[in-house]
Amino acid sequence: NTVSITSNYYIGAAGDWGSARNDNWKNTVDLMINNKVNLALGLGDYSYGTVDQFKPVVDALKAAGISFKGVQGNHDSGSYAELFGQPSMLSAFDAGKARIILLNTEGSSSSNTQFLENELKNTKQPWKIVVMHKPLYTSPSTHPEEKALADELQPLFDKYGVDLVMYGHNHNYERIKFPDKPTVFIQAGTGGESHYSITGNRSGGGVQDQDDKDFGIVKLTFNSNALSGQFISQSGKILDSFSMNK
Repeated sequence: NTVSITSNYYIGAAGDWGSARNDNWKNTVDLMINNKVNLALGLGDYSYGTVDQFKPVVDALKAAGISFKGVQGNHDSGSYAELFGQPSMLSAFDAGKARIILLNTEGSSSSNTQFLENELKNTKQPWKIVVMHKPLYTSPSTHPEEKALADELQPLFDKYGVDLVMYGHNHNYERIKFPDKPTVFIQAGTGGESHYSITGNRSGGGVQDQDDKDFGIVKLTFNSNALSGQFISQSGKILDSFSMNK
């Protein structure tokens, strides 16, 4: 009799690091290392300077055996792809039992939609995680929702059962889930650049947790039938958590 053992895979995610502006990124890197993540996922806006000014972040993680992949933010150039070892800033790969699909909110919505549908249609992985920089849904803050893009992508999330969508751009943490949809939306522009206040209630509802005072990472833990996430502050405190099963 063979006993199947499902081992967990761990991802640490954050956006809006600001490595050229201050040293908060060091705490974010330490958090990734202390949480023994297999992969660091960047939600855009890395150095706010040159690509080279984010290299220390990637190198520090690499030294700990953690690879870095990420999406393009509005303060980034496409040349981050080379630093992250990606074919481009619109790409996809398997991580554990998940298909991670990196979209590019600096590109056209049609290129994103086409790429996403092709990936969702063809993956056999139980978990589907979509990552981008600008927020599809967010409470009022410095940056508004990308409504047109949300209208294009939401039908694909629904059709193919996307489990998790992550983004940054607003420098705060937010978890949104609509009662009639399976997808969890996480905003985590919490890498260390600065804080953006949440200034009101989201008109479309769905907000389950928010935090505009802490830097930190979203840690995902998953195997083939369970996925859980935690927002962990730089001090190591778990400030929010969620989970789902297949």
